[in-house]
Amino acid sequence: MQEYIQQINELQQQLDGLIKQHQELIQANRKYEEVFSLITHEFKNLLTSADGYNRLLHQHLIDENRQDLDEILTASIRIHEKLFRIVDQLLKMWMVEKQLLKPNYKLLEFKTDLLLPLENQLTVQLQTKKMTLQKTLPAGKVILMADENMLEIVMRNLLENAIQYGIPETMIYLSLHQGAQDIKVAAKNKTKDLPADFCTSVFQRGKQFSNRSKAGGLGIGLLNVKNLIDLHGGTIDCRMVDRDWIEFSFTLPLHL
Repeated sequence: MQEYIQQINELQQQLDGLIKQHQELIQANRKYEEVFSLITHEFKNLLTSADGYNRLLHQHLIDENRQDLDEILTASIRIHEKLFRIVDQLLKMWMVEKQLLKPNYKLLEFKTDLLLPLENQLTVQLQTKKMTLQKTLPAGKVILMADENMLEIVMRNLLENAIQYGIPETMIYLSLHQGAQDIKVAAKNKTKDLPADFCTSVFQRGKQFSNRSKAGGLGIGLLNVKNLIDLHGGTIDCRMVDRDWIEFSFTLPLHL
C-alpha cells in the first residue's frame, strides 16, 4: 500500500512539473508575441514615414520644386538608417543568444574612435530636442581592447535612449573614468513617468518591452546592450537618481 502511495506521489510530482513547464511555455509565448507586435508596429511606422517622404520627393521632382529636396532626402535617409539599425540589433541579439557572435578585438582609443564620431552623428537629434551633451573625460588617451562595432552599438543605444526619453531642453551628462584595470562609462539624463522599479527589470527579456512601449520605443536595445557588454567581460547597471534622473553605466576591462 505504501509503495502504491509513493508511486502516486511520484506521478503527481511529474504532473506538477509538466504543468509548470506548460505555464512557462505559455508565458514565454506571450512575451514573444508582445515583442513581435512591437517590432511590427515600429517597422510599420518607419516604413510609412519613409514612403511618405519618397512620394513627397517624387512630387517635388515632378513639379521641379527643388528648394526642400535636401531636407526631405535627409529625413528619408535617417528613417532608413534607423530601420537598418533595428534589423542589425535584432540579428546581433539573436546571434549573441545562440552564442554565434564573438567580439572582434582590436586596440581602440575610446574618445576618437567611438565617442567623437557618434557625437557628430547625434548632433541633429540633440538640436531637435534642444538638449546638450555635457562630457567629463580624462585628459589623455583611453586605450582598450574591444570590438569597435559592438561598443558603437552600446554607446549609440545609451545616448539615443537619453535623447529620446529625456526631457527637452535639459542636459545629458556623459562621464568616462579610467582605472588601472578597467573603464567606467555613465550616461545620465532627466526623465519622467518611469516606474520606481524600472531599473530592476530593464535588462530582462519581455520586461523592458512593456515599460518602454508606453513611450513608443522598440525597447530591444538595452537587452542587446547587456549581451554585448557581457561578451566583453564587463558589467552594466541602471539606477534612478532622485526619481527625476536615470543613469546607465557600464564597465569594461582595458585588456583581455
